[in-house]
Amino acid sequence: MRKGVNMHPSLQRTLAQTAKTHKTEEKEVIETVAQHLVIHTIALSALVYYITSNDQETERKQKQLDELKQEGKNWTKSY
Repeated sequence: MRKGVNMHPSLQRTLAQTAKTHKTEEKEVIETVAQHLVIHTIALSALVYYITSNDQETERKQKQLDELKQEGKNWTKSY
């Protein structure tokens, strides 16, 4: 591990053990973890976007439904 990098001791042990288990360098383990973090961050961002856009669409449809209900009430009152 590079000098001057602050890392919790348990994380250092986990990193060393993972590198040993996979017969690779700690640097490669860190790069792989970083790539997975980026991928998961993108996936979570897409999920949040999907959920919020669905909420906005639901709100828009509910507003339309409420307007139609009000028009129906107004129509029945006039007859």
